[in-house]
Amino acid sequence: MGDVFVNWVGDKPEIGNVYEIELDIDGILIWGKDVTLSNDVSFSIEFNENFTFLYGILESVDSDGYAVLRMDDSIISFLTQGDPFDIGSSIKISTGLISAYPVYY
Repeated sequence: MGDVFVNWVGDKPEIGNVYEIELDIDGILIWGKDVTLSNDVSFSIEFNENFTFLYGILESVDSDGYAVLRMDDSIISFLTQGDPFDIGSSIKISTGLISAYPVYY
């Protein structure tokens, strides 16, 4: 896997430190266009040209389009439009920008 680019939100991170982060997919994703079915059953994040690709399992979708992607022990929520895939489907999310927020306890 190559580099993954995110928009860092918060205090500037220090080189060499380890951070726990929350990822946020910016914008509303369209089923069948930005969110597609995937044959890849691995959990991964990739960057290719100007897009970030997230692979995982569709854990839930609410009636208002709020959806959750399961990536191993982590989840990423995102907003959608259209007719969703079945819960438990392997999916690929293609997005232009992801924001990362440091989590403080």
